[in-house]
Amino acid sequence: MGIKAVAAAPSRIHRPASKTGKTDRLDSKKLAEFLARGMLQGIVVPSRDELLNQGRH
Repeated sequence: MGIKAVAAAPSRIHRPASKTGKTDRLDSKKLAEFLARGMLQGIVVPSRDELLNQGRH
């Protein structure tokens, strides 16, 4: 058992203008909704070995 974590690029998250302002509470609710609806695409975080071997083809 564990916790599923998704790393998403902030530049790829749709953020409509909010009339009530921006708060961490509102942001977290929106992110939870987007994740539940499958609207967030995770990014791949390369391993240390992948970073070290980058460009060595």
